[in-house]
Amino acid sequence: MLRCLAVADVKQQTVCVCETGDALAAHATRSSTAVTMILSADMKQRLAARRWLFDKLRMYYGNQRVTPFTVSHRPQTSADCMQAAVYVSQPHPSVASRFFSDTSWSNSSARHSMHWTAFLDRHHAMKEFVRRREKGEALSSIGISLRDVIMSPAISLEAAQPIDAVFGLYGVCKALGFEMAASDYTKPIAIVVTESARAIIESGRSLRLLESVVGAAGSDLGIPSWVPNFSGSIHTWSLTNPPHLSLSVRSQKMVSGNSRSEFAFEADGWALKVKGRRVDTVQAVGQTWKVDNTANILGGSATNTGQMAASLVDCIGSWYDLVYECSHSLVRDTVIQTLAKVLTDDWPGPLDPLETISRYLSLLVDRSKMGQNPQRMYLAHSDDGLAEVRQWGEILISSAIQRIMSQLLDAHWKAAFRTSGNLLGVGNYSVRSGDMVVIFHGMERPCIVRPCQGGYEFVGEAYVNRIMGGEFWSSRSDSDDERFILV
Repeated sequence: MLRCLAVADVKQQTVCVCETGDALAAHATRSSTAVTMILSADMKQRLAARRWLFDKLRMYYGNQRVTPFTVSHRPQTSADCMQAAVYVSQPHPSVASRFFSDTSWSNSSARHSMHWTAFLDRHHAMKEFVRRREKGEALSSIGISLRDVIMSPAISLEAAQPIDAVFGLYGVCKALGFEMAASDYTKPIAIVVTESARAIIESGRSLRLLESVVGAAGSDLGIPSWVPNFSGSIHTWSLTNPPHLSLSVRSQKMVSGNSRSEFAFEADGWALKVKGRRVDTVQAVGQTWKVDNTANILGGSATNTGQMAASLVDCIGSWYDLVYECSHSLVRDTVIQTLAKVLTDDWPGPLDPLETISRYLSLLVDRSKMGQNPQRMYLAHSDDGLAEVRQWGEILISSAIQRIMSQLLDAHWKAAFRTSGNLLGVGNYSVRSGDMVVIFHGMERPCIVRPCQGGYEFVGEAYVNRIMGGEFWSSRSDSDDERFILV
Protein backbone atom coordinates (compact mmCIF):
# COMPACT_ATOMS: atom_id res chain seq x y z
CA MET A 1 0.00 0.00 0.00
CA LEU A 2 1.34 3.46 -0.89
CA ARG A 3 1.60 5.20 2.46
CA CYS A 4 3.38 8.40 1.64
CA LEU A 5 4.94 10.16 -1.30
CA ALA A 6 7.04 13.28 -1.10
CA VAL A 7 9.80 15.16 -2.84
CA ALA A 8 13.01 16.18 -1.10
CA ASP A 9 15.68 18.55 -2.37
CA VAL A 10 18.83 16.96 -0.97
CA LYS A 11 22.21 18.41 -1.95
CA GLN A 12 20.82 19.99 -5.13
CA GLN A 13 19.41 16.62 -6.19
CA THR A 14 15.64 16.23 -6.18
CA VAL A 15 14.61 12.82 -4.90
CA CYS A 16 11.07 11.46 -4.90
CA VAL A 17 10.47 8.90 -2.17
CA CYS A 18 7.54 6.52 -1.83
CA GLU A 19 7.12 4.53 1.33
CA THR A 20 5.80 1.09 0.47
CA GLY A 21 5.84 -1.40 3.29
CA ASP A 22 9.30 -1.32 4.87
CA ALA A 23 11.08 0.02 1.80
CA LEU A 24 11.74 3.51 0.56
CA ALA A 25 11.69 3.27 -3.22
CA ALA A 26 11.45 5.22 -6.46
CA HIS A 27 13.45 8.13 -7.79
CA ALA A 28 12.99 11.36 -9.66
CA THR A 29 14.99 13.85 -11.68
CA ARG A 30 14.37 17.58 -11.79
CA SER A 31 13.57 19.71 -14.82
CA SER A 32 13.01 23.46 -14.82
CA THR A 33 9.49 23.31 -13.43
CA ALA A 34 8.63 19.76 -12.52
CA VAL A 35 9.86 16.40 -11.40
CA THR A 36 9.61 13.34 -13.61
CA MET A 37 8.84 10.34 -11.46
CA ILE A 38 10.07 6.85 -12.15
CA LEU A 39 7.39 4.62 -10.65
CA SER A 40 6.03 1.20 -11.36
CA ALA A 41 2.74 1.03 -13.27
CA ASP A 42 1.04 -0.30 -10.14
CA MET A 43 2.31 2.59 -8.04
CA LYS A 44 1.26 5.09 -10.72
CA GLN A 45 -2.25 3.72 -10.53
CA ARG A 46 -2.27 4.06 -6.74
CA LEU A 47 -0.99 7.60 -6.92
CA ALA A 48 -3.68 8.45 -9.47
CA ALA A 49 -6.29 7.66 -6.84
CA ARG A 50 -4.83 10.13 -4.36
CA ARG A 51 -5.92 13.73 -3.98
CA TRP A 52 -2.82 15.06 -2.28
CA LEU A 53 0.02 13.84 -0.11
CA PHE A 54 2.09 15.61 2.52
CA ASP A 55 5.79 15.15 2.84
CA LYS A 56 7.15 13.50 5.96
CA LEU A 57 10.79 13.18 4.98
CA ARG A 58 12.37 15.49 7.55
CA MET A 59 12.67 12.52 9.85
CA TYR A 60 14.86 10.86 7.19
CA TYR A 61 16.82 13.86 5.93
CA GLY A 62 17.23 15.94 9.07
CA ASN A 63 17.78 19.61 8.29
CA GLN A 64 17.91 19.13 4.51
CA ARG A 65 15.20 21.01 2.71
CA VAL A 66 12.04 19.02 2.10
CA THR A 67 9.45 20.49 -0.24
CA PRO A 68 5.91 19.09 -0.26
CA PHE A 69 3.67 19.06 -3.29
CA THR A 70 -0.02 18.63 -3.91
CA VAL A 71 -2.47 16.97 -6.26
CA SER A 72 -5.31 19.47 -6.39
CA HIS A 73 -7.83 17.45 -8.32
CA ARG A 74 -8.47 13.87 -9.34
CA PRO A 75 -6.75 12.92 -12.61
CA GLN A 76 -8.46 10.75 -15.17
CA THR A 77 -5.47 8.55 -15.95
CA SER A 78 -2.15 7.72 -14.40
CA ALA A 79 -0.46 9.65 -17.23
CA ASP A 80 -2.43 12.76 -16.30
CA CYS A 81 -1.37 12.24 -12.72
CA MET A 82 2.29 12.14 -13.64
CA GLN A 83 1.84 15.33 -15.64
CA ALA A 84 -0.05 17.33 -13.03
CA ALA A 85 0.87 16.05 -9.63
CA VAL A 86 4.51 16.86 -9.31
CA TYR A 87 5.70 20.42 -8.88
CA VAL A 88 8.49 21.07 -6.42
CA SER A 89 11.44 23.27 -5.50
CA GLN A 90 10.52 26.85 -4.58
CA PRO A 91 7.06 26.94 -6.22
CA HIS A 92 5.56 30.34 -6.97
CA PRO A 93 1.93 31.09 -7.94
CA SER A 94 2.94 32.45 -11.35
CA VAL A 95 4.95 29.31 -12.10
CA ALA A 96 2.13 27.11 -10.83
CA SER A 97 -0.24 28.94 -13.16
CA ARG A 98 1.97 28.21 -16.17
CA PHE A 99 2.33 24.64 -15.04
CA PHE A 100 -1.42 24.12 -14.96
CA SER A 101 -1.78 25.69 -18.40
CA ASP A 102 0.24 22.77 -19.73
CA THR A 103 -2.06 20.11 -18.27
CA SER A 104 -5.26 18.60 -19.57
CA TRP A 105 -7.24 20.62 -17.02
CA SER A 106 -6.16 24.09 -18.15
CA ASN A 107 -9.79 25.23 -18.44
CA SER A 108 -11.12 23.45 -15.36
CA SER A 109 -12.15 26.26 -13.02
CA ALA A 110 -10.99 29.01 -10.72
CA ARG A 111 -11.02 26.49 -7.90
CA HIS A 112 -7.68 25.06 -9.06
CA SER A 113 -6.12 28.50 -8.93
CA MET A 114 -7.55 29.09 -5.45
CA HIS A 115 -6.29 25.70 -4.33
CA TRP A 116 -2.77 26.36 -5.54
CA THR A 117 -2.72 29.86 -4.09
CA ALA A 118 -3.82 28.59 -0.68
CA PHE A 119 -1.35 25.71 -0.78
CA LEU A 120 1.60 27.83 -1.88
CA ASP A 121 0.84 30.62 0.59
CA ARG A 122 0.76 28.13 3.43
CA HIS A 123 3.82 26.31 2.13
CA HIS A 124 5.92 29.48 2.11
CA ALA A 125 4.61 30.48 5.54
CA MET A 126 5.55 27.11 7.03
CA LYS A 127 9.03 27.29 5.50
CA GLU A 128 9.48 30.69 7.12
CA PHE A 129 8.30 29.40 10.50
CA VAL A 130 10.72 26.46 10.30
CA ARG A 131 13.58 28.79 9.29
CA ARG A 132 12.94 31.05 12.29
CA ARG A 133 12.64 28.06 14.61
CA GLU A 134 15.92 26.58 13.37
CA LYS A 135 17.59 29.90 14.15
CA GLY A 136 16.49 29.49 17.76
CA GLU A 137 13.40 31.71 17.87
CA ALA A 138 10.83 30.67 20.47
CA LEU A 139 7.45 29.33 19.37
CA SER A 140 5.72 31.99 21.44
CA SER A 141 7.50 34.64 19.39
CA ILE A 142 6.73 32.94 16.07
CA GLY A 143 3.07 32.84 17.01
CA ILE A 144 2.16 29.39 15.70
CA SER A 145 0.60 26.48 17.56
CA LEU A 146 0.29 22.77 16.88
CA ARG A 147 -3.39 23.41 16.20
CA ASP A 148 -2.46 25.91 13.47
CA VAL A 149 -0.12 23.42 11.79
CA ILE A 150 -2.63 20.57 11.65
CA MET A 151 -6.04 22.21 11.30
CA SER A 152 -5.34 24.53 8.35
CA PRO A 153 -4.65 21.76 5.81
CA ALA A 154 -7.43 19.65 7.33
CA ILE A 155 -9.90 22.27 6.08
CA SER A 156 -8.53 22.97 2.62
CA LEU A 157 -6.75 19.79 1.52
CA GLU A 158 -7.83 16.18 1.28
CA ALA A 159 -6.17 12.86 1.96
CA ALA A 160 -7.45 9.65 0.44
CA GLN A 161 -6.50 8.03 3.74
CA PRO A 162 -7.37 10.22 6.77
CA ILE A 163 -4.32 8.90 8.59
CA ASP A 164 -2.08 10.77 6.11
CA ALA A 165 -3.58 14.08 7.22
CA VAL A 166 -1.80 13.47 10.54
CA PHE A 167 1.32 11.48 9.68
CA GLY A 168 2.08 13.70 6.70
CA LEU A 169 2.72 16.61 9.05
CA TYR A 170 5.06 14.75 11.39
CA GLY A 171 8.14 16.29 9.77
CA VAL A 172 7.14 19.92 10.02
CA CYS A 173 5.77 19.40 13.56
CA LYS A 174 9.08 17.90 14.61
CA ALA A 175 11.02 20.72 12.94
CA LEU A 176 8.99 23.28 14.89
CA GLY A 177 9.53 21.42 18.17
CA PHE A 178 6.04 20.02 18.69
CA GLU A 179 5.70 16.60 20.28
CA MET A 180 3.69 14.13 18.21
CA ALA A 181 3.31 10.38 18.42
CA ALA A 182 5.61 8.71 15.90
CA SER A 183 4.04 7.57 12.64
CA ASP A 184 2.71 4.04 12.98
CA TYR A 185 0.53 2.77 10.16
CA THR A 186 -0.45 -0.31 12.15
CA LYS A 187 -2.57 1.85 14.47
CA PRO A 188 -6.29 2.23 13.74
CA ILE A 189 -7.24 5.66 12.41
CA ALA A 190 -9.38 6.36 15.49
CA ILE A 191 -6.36 5.99 17.78
CA VAL A 192 -4.12 8.15 15.56
CA VAL A 193 -6.65 10.98 15.30
CA THR A 194 -7.49 10.91 19.02
CA GLU A 195 -3.79 10.96 19.97
CA SER A 196 -3.32 13.98 17.73
CA ALA A 197 -6.25 15.81 19.32
CA ARG A 198 -4.83 15.16 22.79
CA ALA A 199 -1.43 16.43 21.65
CA ILE A 200 -2.97 19.66 20.32
CA ILE A 201 -4.91 20.30 23.54
CA GLU A 202 -1.97 19.48 25.82
CA SER A 203 0.50 21.48 23.72
CA GLY A 204 -1.46 24.71 24.04
CA ARG A 205 -3.06 23.92 27.42
CA SER A 206 -6.22 25.21 25.75
CA LEU A 207 -9.59 23.92 24.56
CA ARG A 208 -9.55 26.09 21.45
CA LEU A 209 -9.46 22.93 19.33
CA LEU A 210 -13.14 22.43 20.20
CA GLU A 211 -13.99 25.49 18.10
CA SER A 212 -13.21 23.39 15.02
CA VAL A 213 -15.07 20.22 16.00
CA VAL A 214 -18.34 19.03 14.50
CA GLY A 215 -19.17 16.18 16.87
CA ALA A 216 -21.38 14.31 14.42
CA ALA A 217 -18.70 14.25 11.72
CA GLY A 218 -16.48 11.67 13.42
CA SER A 219 -19.00 8.92 14.07
CA ASP A 220 -17.96 6.88 11.01
CA LEU A 221 -14.34 6.90 12.19
CA GLY A 222 -15.26 5.76 15.68
CA ILE A 223 -13.60 8.75 17.35
CA PRO A 224 -14.86 10.58 20.46
CA SER A 225 -17.23 13.48 19.81
CA TRP A 226 -14.66 16.04 21.02
CA VAL A 227 -12.05 14.91 18.47
CA PRO A 228 -12.01 16.63 15.05
CA ASN A 229 -12.33 14.63 11.86
CA PHE A 230 -9.22 15.60 9.89
CA SER A 231 -10.33 13.93 6.66
CA GLY A 232 -12.23 15.62 3.87
CA SER A 233 -11.98 19.06 2.30
CA ILE A 234 -14.11 22.18 2.13
CA HIS A 235 -14.09 21.76 -1.65
CA THR A 236 -16.14 18.56 -1.41
CA TRP A 237 -18.77 19.60 1.13
CA SER A 238 -22.17 18.83 -0.36
CA LEU A 239 -25.71 17.86 0.56
CA THR A 240 -24.57 14.25 0.98
CA ASN A 241 -21.18 15.13 2.48
CA PRO A 242 -21.70 17.82 5.15
CA PRO A 243 -18.76 19.63 6.79
CA HIS A 244 -16.31 17.57 8.82
CA LEU A 245 -14.95 20.67 10.60
CA SER A 246 -16.37 23.99 11.77
CA LEU A 247 -15.28 27.15 9.98
CA SER A 248 -16.52 29.60 12.60
CA VAL A 249 -14.63 32.86 12.72
CA ARG A 250 -12.74 33.68 15.87
CA SER A 251 -14.70 35.81 18.27
CA GLN A 252 -13.27 39.06 19.55
CA LYS A 253 -15.21 38.53 22.74
CA MET A 254 -14.62 36.32 25.76
CA VAL A 255 -17.74 34.47 26.80
CA SER A 256 -15.92 32.94 29.80
CA GLY A 257 -14.41 36.15 31.15
CA ASN A 258 -10.77 35.88 32.17
CA SER A 259 -10.97 32.22 33.14
CA ARG A 260 -8.48 29.59 31.99
CA SER A 261 -9.24 26.18 30.60
CA GLU A 262 -9.33 23.34 33.10
CA PHE A 263 -9.43 19.82 31.73
CA ALA A 264 -8.23 16.26 32.22
CA PHE A 265 -8.22 13.14 30.08
CA GLU A 266 -9.97 10.03 31.33
CA ALA A 267 -10.78 6.52 30.08
CA ASP A 268 -7.26 6.03 28.69
CA GLY A 269 -7.45 9.35 26.87
CA TRP A 270 -10.78 8.75 25.14
CA ALA A 271 -12.83 11.01 27.41
CA LEU A 272 -12.20 14.71 28.03
CA LYS A 273 -13.35 16.13 31.37
CA VAL A 274 -13.75 19.91 31.27
CA LYS A 275 -14.82 22.53 33.79
CA GLY A 276 -17.70 24.78 32.83
CA ARG A 277 -21.16 26.14 33.51
CA ARG A 278 -24.50 25.22 31.96
CA VAL A 279 -26.43 28.11 30.47
CA ASP A 280 -29.72 26.88 29.03
CA THR A 281 -31.45 24.16 27.01
CA VAL A 282 -32.16 24.34 23.28
CA GLN A 283 -35.93 24.39 22.77
CA ALA A 284 -36.42 24.92 19.03
CA VAL A 285 -34.16 24.74 15.96
CA GLY A 286 -34.69 26.21 12.49
CA GLN A 287 -33.71 24.69 9.17
CA THR A 288 -30.03 24.38 8.25
CA TRP A 289 -28.49 26.58 5.58
CA LYS A 290 -27.03 23.78 3.47
CA VAL A 291 -24.36 25.06 1.10
CA ASP A 292 -23.28 22.64 -1.62
CA ASN A 293 -19.72 23.65 -2.47
CA THR A 294 -19.67 21.27 -5.43
CA ALA A 295 -22.31 23.52 -7.01
CA ASN A 296 -20.11 26.62 -6.90
CA ILE A 297 -16.63 27.64 -7.96
CA LEU A 298 -15.08 26.61 -4.64
CA GLY A 299 -15.93 22.99 -5.37
CA GLY A 300 -14.94 23.00 -9.02
CA SER A 301 -18.21 23.97 -10.71
CA ALA A 302 -17.66 26.03 -13.88
CA THR A 303 -20.42 28.41 -12.79
CA ASN A 304 -22.31 29.29 -9.64
CA THR A 305 -25.59 27.39 -9.78
CA GLY A 306 -27.31 29.56 -7.17
CA GLN A 307 -27.81 26.64 -4.78
CA MET A 308 -26.33 28.63 -1.89
CA ALA A 309 -28.84 31.47 -2.33
CA ALA A 310 -31.77 29.10 -2.85
CA SER A 311 -30.91 27.22 0.34
CA LEU A 312 -30.75 30.47 2.32
CA VAL A 313 -34.23 31.36 1.06
CA ASP A 314 -35.41 27.90 2.13
CA CYS A 315 -34.22 28.25 5.73
CA ILE A 316 -34.36 31.94 6.62
CA GLY A 317 -38.13 31.92 7.07
CA SER A 318 -37.76 29.39 9.90
CA TRP A 319 -35.06 31.57 11.48
CA TYR A 320 -37.38 34.56 11.38
CA ASP A 321 -40.12 32.53 13.05
CA LEU A 322 -37.80 31.59 15.94
CA VAL A 323 -36.98 35.24 16.57
CA TYR A 324 -40.61 36.30 16.27
CA GLU A 325 -41.74 33.70 18.81
CA CYS A 326 -39.50 35.09 21.54
CA SER A 327 -39.58 38.76 20.58
CA HIS A 328 -41.02 41.36 22.95
CA SER A 329 -42.15 43.28 19.89
CA LEU A 330 -44.63 42.28 17.20
CA VAL A 331 -43.22 44.90 14.84
CA ARG A 332 -41.72 43.12 11.83
CA ASP A 333 -38.83 45.56 11.38
CA THR A 334 -37.76 45.01 14.99
CA VAL A 335 -37.81 41.23 14.57
CA ILE A 336 -35.77 41.47 11.35
CA GLN A 337 -33.19 43.71 13.03
CA THR A 338 -32.85 41.21 15.89
CA LEU A 339 -32.27 38.42 13.37
CA ALA A 340 -29.69 40.56 11.56
CA LYS A 341 -27.82 41.15 14.83
CA VAL A 342 -27.79 37.44 15.67
CA LEU A 343 -26.40 36.54 12.23
CA THR A 344 -23.72 39.25 12.02
CA ASP A 345 -22.82 40.24 15.59
CA ASP A 346 -19.71 38.05 15.71
CA TRP A 347 -18.51 38.75 12.17
CA PRO A 348 -15.00 40.29 12.29
CA GLY A 349 -14.93 41.65 8.75
CA PRO A 350 -16.50 44.76 7.21
CA LEU A 351 -20.28 44.96 7.64
CA ASP A 352 -22.98 46.94 5.94
CA PRO A 353 -25.04 49.17 8.27
CA LEU A 354 -27.62 47.20 10.27
CA GLU A 355 -30.44 48.95 8.42
CA THR A 356 -29.05 47.80 5.06
CA ILE A 357 -28.59 44.21 6.22
CA SER A 358 -32.10 44.20 7.68
CA ARG A 359 -33.61 45.52 4.45
CA TYR A 360 -32.18 42.67 2.40
CA LEU A 361 -32.89 40.02 5.03
CA SER A 362 -36.50 41.21 5.03
CA LEU A 363 -36.64 40.59 1.28
CA LEU A 364 -35.20 37.10 1.72
CA VAL A 365 -37.74 36.32 4.45
CA ASP A 366 -40.52 37.48 2.12
CA ARG A 367 -39.24 35.18 -0.62
CA SER A 368 -39.09 32.25 1.79
CA LYS A 369 -42.82 32.64 2.52
CA MET A 370 -43.82 32.58 -1.17
CA GLY A 371 -43.95 28.83 -1.62
CA GLN A 372 -43.65 27.94 -5.31
CA ASN A 373 -44.27 31.47 -6.57
CA PRO A 374 -41.77 32.19 -9.40
CA GLN A 375 -41.05 35.55 -7.72
CA ARG A 376 -39.26 33.52 -5.03
CA MET A 377 -36.26 33.21 -7.33
CA TYR A 378 -35.88 36.97 -7.92
CA LEU A 379 -33.51 38.16 -5.20
CA ALA A 380 -33.21 41.88 -5.78
CA HIS A 381 -34.58 44.90 -3.94
CA SER A 382 -36.58 47.56 -5.76
CA ASP A 383 -33.72 49.97 -5.01
CA ASP A 384 -31.23 47.77 -6.88
CA GLY A 385 -30.55 48.73 -10.47
CA LEU A 386 -31.09 46.18 -13.23
CA ALA A 387 -27.42 46.43 -14.14
CA GLU A 388 -26.58 45.01 -10.71
CA VAL A 389 -28.61 41.83 -11.21
CA ARG A 390 -26.82 38.62 -12.19
CA GLN A 391 -28.09 35.15 -13.01
CA TRP A 392 -27.07 32.18 -10.87
CA GLY A 393 -28.71 29.16 -12.44
CA GLU A 394 -32.47 29.75 -12.08
CA ILE A 395 -31.94 32.63 -9.63
CA LEU A 396 -31.64 36.32 -10.43
CA ILE A 397 -29.67 38.00 -7.66
CA SER A 398 -28.41 41.54 -7.12
CA SER A 399 -24.82 42.35 -6.23
CA ALA A 400 -26.09 43.89 -2.98
CA ILE A 401 -27.62 40.61 -1.81
CA GLN A 402 -24.46 38.77 -2.83
CA ARG A 403 -22.52 41.18 -0.63
CA ILE A 404 -24.88 40.65 2.32
CA MET A 405 -24.61 36.88 1.89
CA SER A 406 -20.83 37.13 2.08
CA GLN A 407 -21.26 38.72 5.51
CA LEU A 408 -23.27 35.66 6.60
CA LEU A 409 -20.43 33.26 5.80
CA ASP A 410 -20.28 32.10 9.40
CA ALA A 411 -23.82 30.71 9.08
CA HIS A 412 -23.05 28.22 6.30
CA TRP A 413 -24.20 24.74 7.32
CA LYS A 414 -25.70 26.16 10.49
CA ALA A 415 -29.16 26.77 11.90
CA ALA A 416 -30.68 29.35 14.20
CA PHE A 417 -32.03 28.06 17.50
CA ARG A 418 -33.94 29.34 20.52
CA THR A 419 -33.44 28.25 24.13
CA SER A 420 -36.05 27.75 26.82
CA GLY A 421 -34.92 31.06 28.31
CA ASN A 422 -35.45 32.86 24.97
CA LEU A 423 -31.80 33.19 24.08
CA LEU A 424 -31.15 33.13 20.35
CA GLY A 425 -28.22 31.37 18.80
CA VAL A 426 -26.61 29.82 15.75
CA GLY A 427 -25.14 26.31 15.86
CA ASN A 428 -24.01 23.63 13.44
CA TYR A 429 -26.25 21.34 11.43
CA SER A 430 -26.49 18.66 14.14
CA VAL A 431 -27.96 20.86 16.92
CA ARG A 432 -31.37 19.65 18.05
CA SER A 433 -34.01 20.31 20.68
CA GLY A 434 -32.92 19.14 24.14
CA ASP A 435 -29.23 19.95 23.65
CA MET A 436 -27.53 22.05 26.32
CA VAL A 437 -25.76 25.38 25.92
CA VAL A 438 -22.65 25.43 28.12
CA ILE A 439 -19.61 27.63 28.65
CA PHE A 440 -16.26 25.98 29.33
CA HIS A 441 -13.57 27.81 31.26
CA GLY A 442 -11.13 29.58 28.94
CA MET A 443 -13.34 29.37 25.84
CA GLU A 444 -14.15 32.33 23.62
CA ARG A 445 -17.47 30.90 22.44
CA PRO A 446 -20.28 28.86 24.04
CA CYS A 447 -20.61 25.19 23.16
CA ILE A 448 -23.48 22.77 22.61
CA VAL A 449 -23.42 19.36 24.32
CA ARG A 450 -25.90 16.49 24.39
CA PRO A 451 -26.48 14.30 27.46
CA CYS A 452 -25.67 10.65 26.77
CA GLN A 453 -24.64 7.49 28.57
CA GLY A 454 -21.38 8.12 30.40
CA GLY A 455 -21.39 11.89 30.03
CA TYR A 456 -22.01 14.24 27.13
CA GLU A 457 -21.58 14.19 23.39
CA PHE A 458 -19.89 17.31 22.08
CA VAL A 459 -22.05 18.86 19.33
CA GLY A 460 -20.07 21.99 18.46
CA GLU A 461 -19.37 25.62 19.22
CA ALA A 462 -22.13 28.22 18.89
CA TYR A 463 -23.04 31.86 18.90
CA VAL A 464 -25.62 32.83 21.56
CA ASN A 465 -26.88 36.39 21.92
CA ARG A 466 -26.79 38.31 25.20
CA ILE A 467 -23.94 36.23 26.66
CA MET A 468 -21.03 36.65 24.22
CA GLY A 469 -19.45 39.52 26.12
CA GLY A 470 -19.33 37.59 29.40
CA GLU A 471 -22.71 38.83 30.67
CA PHE A 472 -23.80 35.38 31.81
CA TRP A 473 -20.38 34.48 33.17
CA SER A 474 -20.08 37.57 35.34
CA SER A 475 -23.54 36.96 36.81
CA ARG A 476 -22.48 33.52 38.12
CA SER A 477 -19.90 32.31 40.62
CA ASP A 478 -17.61 29.36 41.29
CA SER A 479 -20.53 27.54 42.88
CA ASP A 480 -22.05 27.20 39.41
CA ASP A 481 -19.03 25.31 38.06
CA GLU A 482 -19.39 21.64 37.21
CA ARG A 483 -17.44 18.98 35.33
CA PHE A 484 -18.59 17.78 31.93
CA ILE A 485 -17.22 14.47 30.66
CA LEU A 486 -17.13 14.56 26.86
CA VAL A 487 -17.17 11.12 25.27
